[in-house]
Amino acid sequence: MNTFQLSCFLAVAEHLNFARAAEELHVTQPAVTQQIHSLEKELGATLFQRTTRKVSLTAEGLAFLSDAQQIQALTHRALDRFAHPQDQPFVPFALGSVFHLHLLWLAPALRRLREELPSLHPMLQVAGGPYLQQLLEEKGLERARVVRMADLNDTFGYQIFKGTRHPSRDKVLQIAFAMALSLRETNRALTAAGVSELYCKDRRDAII
Repeated sequence: MNTFQLSCFLAVAEHLNFARAAEELHVTQPAVTQQIHSLEKELGATLFQRTTRKVSLTAEGLAFLSDAQQIQALTHRALDRFAHPQDQPFVPFALGSVFHLHLLWLAPALRRLREELPSLHPMLQVAGGPYLQQLLEEKGLERARVVRMADLNDTFGYQIFKGTRHPSRDKVLQIAFAMALSLRETNRALTAAGVSELYCKDRRDAII
């Protein structure tokens, strides 16, 4: 995922029109379409419903909208912060959580901290690995066997369970199948990975 993909997504979400989004970004319409396709593939979700007459956000697109806006805001803030680095110190502040929602709860506190400490640089990270590891232990499963059944590279699978790599939505679903997770456990694993839960009105999700 890169900032140009997010800019394309936000522009299309605002105008609900690929041509107008391309005009705003000063690029061609195919370029915008390609970036959206790439982003959807990376997220493992369909962000827009496209017909010959209109474009609309899907449930996944709506869910991702606030995330994209926050990421873009953080990116702009980081650029502003380093515009004149000699004028202010840099104070890193790392925060992590198993679930994405937990970090959202910290937003008010982080805003107050930023007012008091403008040089503070929060680094937020969601790691779903601990929850998957917890499920492994509860179900008495072997990580190596689950990784093989999920058709994942051994190293990549190990890193997912350790929380050092962030799996795509499809990878989480592969692991869920391999572990025979319930719907509730699967949705918690998806949430922990920072991706959208299964949505019954989505054809692909309904089949899953």
